[in-house]
Amino acid sequence: NHGVLLTSVILIREMCDINPDCIIHFKKCIFNLLRVLKNLIMAGYSPEHDVQDVLILFLQVQLLRLLAVLGKSDADASEQMNDILAQVATNTETSKNVGNAILYQTV
Repeated sequence: NHGVLLTSVILIREMCDINPDCIIHFKKCIFNLLRVLKNLIMAGYSPEHDVQDVLILFLQVQLLRLLAVLGKSDADASEQMNDILAQVATNTETSKNVGNAILYQTV
C-alpha cells in the first residue's frame, strides 16, 4: 500500500533528522529504497495514483528526500544512487510543475 509506504518513509526521515544515529541503522535500507523508487518510475500507468502524469508524486518526493539524508557525506551511498537518480531525471516530464518538483528533489 502506497499510503503505508509514504508514512513509513516520512517517519524514517524524521527519525534521522531528530537523531543522526538512526542514519547509520537505515543506511542498510538504501538498496531497498532505490528498488522501490525504480519500481515507481518504471510502473505502468495507474489513474488512481496519477498527479498530472506523474505517478505517486508524493511518495517519489519523500523517497528522494530520505535518500538525500541517508547519502549525505557518504560516497558509497551516493554511488549506489547514481543510476536510479539518472533514470529519475531522464524519465521525468519537465513541462509541468510536478515534474519540476521531482527534478528539484533529485538534484
